[in-house]
Amino acid sequence: MDIPRIIDVARFEDERGWFEPWFVHSERLELDIKQVNFNKTFKNAFRGFHFGIGPKAQGKYISCLRGEILDFALDVRINSKDFGKLYRFELSGNVSQVAYIPMGFAHGMYGVSNESLVVYAASEVWVPSIEVTISPFDADLSLGLDLGSLICTEKDRSGLSLQEYQKTIFKS
Repeated sequence: MDIPRIIDVARFEDERGWFEPWFVHSERLELDIKQVNFNKTFKNAFRGFHFGIGPKAQGKYISCLRGEILDFALDVRINSKDFGKLYRFELSGNVSQVAYIPMGFAHGMYGVSNESLVVYAASEVWVPSIEVTISPFDADLSLGLDLGSLICTEKDRSGLSLQEYQKTIFKS
């Protein structure tokens, strides 16, 4: 079963600085990259929880280049025994790690530092018409964040609760 996880990235250092093979396609991680995104996230900003429905859903490979973020993956696979399970990863520009979020998981990120730079690769091009948003304010998620200080878009704020999503999908 493909689950969200942290992947350590090898770092090779010498007198010139360092080099990291950031992404290597392998049997362990089959992700054909079709889009790469770059963002700046401010402290207390929350992006997500977003995911796509259907064959154009995205798997993601996330790295924090500067600053620090909390990266979240939420299992939204309706028939999964782990439906609703939340994964939480700390990513920092000072550590050579990436988070892998497979299809079937909603993705969110939270800015810990005053300013964080994040790059992430996606297995599909973003298709807005298939995107679903789960609200970070859903009390069932227990993010462990001060929800009163979250900075987010109205789209994220008014997203579905996990229960609303589940009911919507079963009606379809």
